[in-house]
Amino acid sequence: PGRYDMVFKADDDTYMQLDRVVAELEGKEPLGIYYGYRYLDYMAGWLAGVSWDLVKFIATDPRIPSMIVGHEDLLMGKWLHLDNDLIKQWFNFGPPKIHDQIWGGINDPMDWSPKTFCIHRVKKPEHFLYFAELDHNERHPEDPIAVHRPTGTGK
Repeated sequence: PGRYDMVFKADDDTYMQLDRVVAELEGKEPLGIYYGYRYLDYMAGWLAGVSWDLVKFIATDPRIPSMIVGHEDLLMGKWLHLDNDLIKQWFNFGPPKIHDQIWGGINDPMDWSPKTFCIHRVKKPEHFLYFAELDHNERHPEDPIAVHRPTGTGK
């Protein structure tokens, strides 16, 4: 439909494996796609994607410039519901594909699974490194590397 099929937005504290996201969408018609972790009528902010036709709608609809105050995930949901025929495909993912990490809290990093491709609340460089090491070992069991389990909270 355009130069790109999809556009994604992720929070800066989100570790994601884009190749796994792309693999999920492989072979899907890139029209009317709203992708992410669905919460009510919008995708939660740590990762959301829209097909290029929806990007063009957001960029050109004259109502949207007056609707730009608020949280970006809620706003995108509102914008895409201005026309009920826009969203043709909801791709909603949840655990184990997404992990909302709480360091030193109720969600232990070991809740990560090989199917996880999006981890939210990764606040420190050593936390990004930890998940990168887990991912490497999952993809390359013949060549494992040491996993440095972080300590403390993500604050």
